[in-house]
Amino acid sequence: MGLVPRLSYLTTVALLALKSTVAATASEATITLTDALNLEQIVLQKPVAMDTASWKVSLSSEWDVLGPFPIHAREQHFLSPSFPLNVSEVVDLNATYPSAYADGGSVGWSKAKSREDGTLAVSFPNIRWEALRATEGWAALQHHTVLRSTITLHPPAARKTNDTPPRLLVNLEQGSFFTVVPEGPGKPQDDAVVPEWHAGNIYAMGRSPANVVSLPVAPSTTEPTTYSIFDLTPSTALSQYMDLELVRETRLAPGQTRIVPIRFTQKQPIDIKHLEFTLTVISGNATSTVDVALPAQNRAQWNASNGAPSGIKASYLGFGAMPAAFLVTPPEHPNVGSPKPPILALHGAGVDIFEFDFWVQALPRQRHSWIVLPAGRTAWGMDWHGPSAQEAWGTVDALQRILARREQWHSWGIAPNTKVLLMGHSNGGQGAWYLAGRYPDRVVGVVPAAGYIKSQAYVPLVQSRSAHYVDPAVRAILDSSLTPDDNDLFLSNLVDTPVLAIHGGEDDNVPVWHTREAVSVLKTWNPQASVTFREDPGELHWYPSVFANEQVQNFLSSTLEESSGHAKISSSFTLTVATPSDSGSLHGWSILRLGIPGRLGRLTVEASQDAIRVRTRNVQAFSIHIGSLPDNARNVPFIFDGQQLDLDEETWNLKGFTLSLSREDGQWTPHSQGGIRALPPMGRVANILNTKGPITIVIPSKQTSRELSAASRLAHNLNVYHKLDAEIVDDQEAAAKFNDLSQTGNIILLGLGEFAKSTLRQRRTAFSVVDDVLSLRSRLINESGTAALILHPHPTHDDSLLLLMHGTDAVGLERALRLFPIRTGITVPDWVIVTREADERGTAGVEGAGVWGNDWSWNEAMSAF
Repeated sequence: MGLVPRLSYLTTVALLALKSTVAATASEATITLTDALNLEQIVLQKPVAMDTASWKVSLSSEWDVLGPFPIHAREQHFLSPSFPLNVSEVVDLNATYPSAYADGGSVGWSKAKSREDGTLAVSFPNIRWEALRATEGWAALQHHTVLRSTITLHPPAARKTNDTPPRLLVNLEQGSFFTVVPEGPGKPQDDAVVPEWHAGNIYAMGRSPANVVSLPVAPSTTEPTTYSIFDLTPSTALSQYMDLELVRETRLAPGQTRIVPIRFTQKQPIDIKHLEFTLTVISGNATSTVDVALPAQNRAQWNASNGAPSGIKASYLGFGAMPAAFLVTPPEHPNVGSPKPPILALHGAGVDIFEFDFWVQALPRQRHSWIVLPAGRTAWGMDWHGPSAQEAWGTVDALQRILARREQWHSWGIAPNTKVLLMGHSNGGQGAWYLAGRYPDRVVGVVPAAGYIKSQAYVPLVQSRSAHYVDPAVRAILDSSLTPDDNDLFLSNLVDTPVLAIHGGEDDNVPVWHTREAVSVLKTWNPQASVTFREDPGELHWYPSVFANEQVQNFLSSTLEESSGHAKISSSFTLTVATPSDSGSLHGWSILRLGIPGRLGRLTVEASQDAIRVRTRNVQAFSIHIGSLPDNARNVPFIFDGQQLDLDEETWNLKGFTLSLSREDGQWTPHSQGGIRALPPMGRVANILNTKGPITIVIPSKQTSRELSAASRLAHNLNVYHKLDAEIVDDQEAAAKFNDLSQTGNIILLGLGEFAKSTLRQRRTAFSVVDDVLSLRSRLINESGTAALILHPHPTHDDSLLLLMHGTDAVGLERALRLFPIRTGITVPDWVIVTREADERGTAGVEGAGVWGNDWSWNEAMSAF
């Protein structure tokens, strides 16, 4: 078998794929293979000894290396993972390929040797990296490399001819993709075999399962199989102290790893080292048990005199009973009067807050405010966007519920729906800008340190191959999927929020100009904005005093202690929104719907002694919380885009009332509270990750082994990159499942099975099915190798989503899988159609793309087809 990894900087392993952090030094990938039959790890060194009881596998230590090639970090999701190779053809190790990084403009194959532990180091000393960086910045270090080696499987001596062939467990760290393809002396790959690309664990995130890889030429071992049901039995010794509850039925597809939520309810004091219980696993008529022992740490109750430990671990069931964990540091003293807002502290990229304590130790303990440290679902998460943002807010609400459960804790409690003070460093600093800019009324202050202003500025598109080919109009629609992430566009929302922005003057990771520019933009919106910039001369990206200094502590103390007063409201302010469903209010004003989804909406309020004037741009509906308006506002008229509206005395007296207005026939029309229906999070496919429960992946009842493999790989990626749970079902099961209105989680449909066709026949979007072929506005989508990703209304819940991932054939299905946004920065709007041309030209292979209008209508201004 030929094992194909691929190498890149923060990207690819294929033929395997990787990226190096310093291009002039080695890139490293760790590859561990495990026999899936007996789960015994295989030692990757010399040819292994034969055994009559089990299969054995060995990975060659010799690697062929091709590269480096310029590539943007997310462009690989459009390009072929093996670019510039076609793995269906014979690999010519004497061939050269164009590369803008090499002197002379081309590169060829070289050799590398992996260590005994599976680590592979690759370097390119002949590339003039410093010269490239001098003209293109550090983003020039991004590159992609293709690697090629071989795997040999040794069958047991006593193997029977009808034995089920083994599968491989592959753990690829710091690599993007890998595939296993047939290998022969000088033979091209069989045309009938389409490579199955598996995503590697590029961020080397802990607690991640291995990939389950079926051999490409073996008889199928993934025929439809009865899913397992989990039952749970607590140990006898534990049951008298604690109740255990299996929160929901959990079923497994072959080779799948799932999250099993369990609720523990303590009934009396207990001093134990481990929580021990037994899981019962049922598959058909077979039953087995799994003994589980979770380490338990006992902590003494703290008080004002004896202090409290930092980094207390807590957990809760959120997002449809999916478990999440976080850390907290209690305040020094209980509440005096009203509870003070907590600090919500966001860690940087790659920081595992449970493994290392430097982050919790870096945050100074406060007199009356809790410090809440969310995990972000994983150490990398989604840059504190999407599901990571959901979890960040969820941890604050969970802490409030926990402290409210016992009377002894009430004096240490926090208020329901409390505001927070946001802090963060690096990617967490960017996340602090992000959350504050989207939910300004939930924030009393912000301390962003070493944060980048937006991903395009931090990782510029200087090497994008697509830029040489793609239609600028199509590129604009694709790039609209990044608009919700661009922090600079939303700084208007922070002109009245106290901000202390911090950056090291010699930061060689996130250049200091990012914070300088953010502060400049904020002050351009309002020269009197409440922003202070602290630039620490000579300091790098991280330094011990980044938060441990008098200026930061004074800012925290004053902001938290004064938070109970009325917030500052400028006489003129502007609310900016990209996705209304993922945006909060500013001084009580909210944008509910955009005129043209996919474009920014802005609402400017100007208050004077004679009127409150409101100007809107690309806004179809908005609301005002009457209780948030200043008292003197009741004496003047409201003028909305030149249209005067007077509120009666009864409306003014309803302090908890929210007045909504929508533009109808060119006029603003008032609606009663709740009169305008909220829209689901639309605008980009990545919103499928914002789910209220486990994601359901639906495959056709008459599926091929490839469709089941695709579902398993997708579920694996959701687990590794987001710790999101997924259940795999077929059409018939899905039809029964979604008759149950309690099923609120998002849905992913793989292929045009009966459930997918019945969904499209409802014609809730412009897509339909004609003679079992996908169609868009009467145009059939049937070209070979084509993929389509389509965001669609959920069949039963208006605030949830469905995603159709369709390939016209096996090649198209593989392309659809690679387009799925497992990371931020992948430019896929509400729908996209991509052809084979993308293999070499990236986004120039996009046949059509668009953003839906309100209520899933066709949006001509934001569509190309």
